[in-house]
Amino acid sequence: YLEGNKYAKYEVKQTYLTPIRAGTFNIPAYNFQVNVSTGIGFFSSSQAEYLQTEAKQLTVKPLPENKPVDFSGLVGELSLESEYSRLEVPYGDSLTLKVTASGNCDLSILDKISKNSISNFTAYETEKGMEENIVDNQYWAKKEYEIILVPEKSGEVKIDPIYITYFDTKSVTYKKAEIPGATITVTGTAPQFQTQAQNSGSPAVTEKVLI
Repeated sequence: YLEGNKYAKYEVKQTYLTPIRAGTFNIPAYNFQVNVSTGIGFFSSSQAEYLQTEAKQLTVKPLPENKPVDFSGLVGELSLESEYSRLEVPYGDSLTLKVTASGNCDLSILDKISKNSISNFTAYETEKGMEENIVDNQYWAKKEYEIILVPEKSGEVKIDPIYITYFDTKSVTYKKAEIPGATITVTGTAPQFQTQAQNSGSPAVTEKVLI
């Protein structure tokens, strides 16, 4: 209540803006219509009111020039969570690396977790879904990825850590978020013809038999 009158507060619209270049930009005023109640109970009615927000001016600062060569383009705060489905797998089978990225950065530009090949594994990466929200007037997003890893050799096979370089707006520095590596025990052995093909550098030949 304000001076004996009852008021209600509503969030009409929330828009997340991602700048694509540095400079000074004008955000225009936003016009919208609301219906205002003018009575009580049975005799209540409403009339249209037209409101307008204030125009704003926004200054976008350029990023520091010492940009790493592997910079992902992400700006803000970034957190990574990861999990390997198992650490021991038979040769010819696969394991899964699940990764969840979250933060107030624009995760829509992070289309892949692993930009390079993963040594000794054939990798198939997919995006599983993305959530976006406004929390305490702050943009927040979460995106899930799944990487299926098929080992190309048996034994103790090491997976190196994967790094995503981003610009942290709190420390005003470039940082690396890490997905820890792992050592995978691959049991069994490759078929002889495949082992010979791998050693010779020639592609493996697969024979298809119809029964």
